[in-house]
Amino acid sequence: MNKKGVILFFILLGVLFITFNNNNYLKEKIFILPDTIRTILVNIGETLLNSFNEHRNQEKEIKRLKEELKVAKKLALLSVAYKKRLNQILEENNLTKYQPSLKLVQAKAYVRLSDYNKIWLEFGDFDKNKIYGLIKNNYTAGIVVAKNAKPMALLQGDSMCSFSVVIGKEQVPGIIFGNKKEMIIKFIPPWMSLKVGDEVSTSGLDNIFYEGVKVGKVIKISDEESYKTAIVQPYHLSNTIPSFYHIIDTDIANADF
Repeated sequence: MNKKGVILFFILLGVLFITFNNNNYLKEKIFILPDTIRTILVNIGETLLNSFNEHRNQEKEIKRLKEELKVAKKLALLSVAYKKRLNQILEENNLTKYQPSLKLVQAKAYVRLSDYNKIWLEFGDFDKNKIYGLIKNNYTAGIVVAKNAKPMALLQGDSMCSFSVVIGKEQVPGIIFGNKKEMIIKFIPPWMSLKVGDEVSTSGLDNIFYEGVKVGKVIKISDEESYKTAIVQPYHLSNTIPSFYHIIDTDIANADF
């Protein structure tokens, strides 16, 4: 039987199985068959249905990734224009050129199966002496550090994930830390004003992220002895299934983690 014949055969089996599932008369007749034949037919049908569902899920994932790629390409083109203009201004003022870049990387595996906030990455040209910003769907997703000289993502639910942020229109400064499903901003100056609902974004002052990447919104504020803290609901949740991320490379070496 040629390839087309095999495909047609399985399609027909699939149609028969779906028809069987929705037809009480067929169900009654099929149970007259010997147990072995009945079991074989049912197993074939279930296998075909599972294969069909898996194929459909793969198509959805491919479509989603294509849409993400379109957005990434657009952002990349815009960033080239902005970078060129910015570097012209910096050059006119005898300042160092700004050289950030975005790289698409893939999640390989969890570092530990019991910890969903630490992930090994497939990341070429990884520099173990740097800390990188991690982005998903244009929001912060975590940071990337070296563990045994290999790239490890610390997602935003991890307490060791931290970076510099600003809060609201007043650009109130603080340092944000992972805190399971939420995040917490510490070291907010007590005299500065912020409110629930303020948007949090990266400050760009830590050489991890560039300025203005959105993090989340403030949902609670507390007064400590010498500073304020704020609880943040992040836009990107760490408990989503990992796949592809974008890495921010500021091209500036950071201190050891």
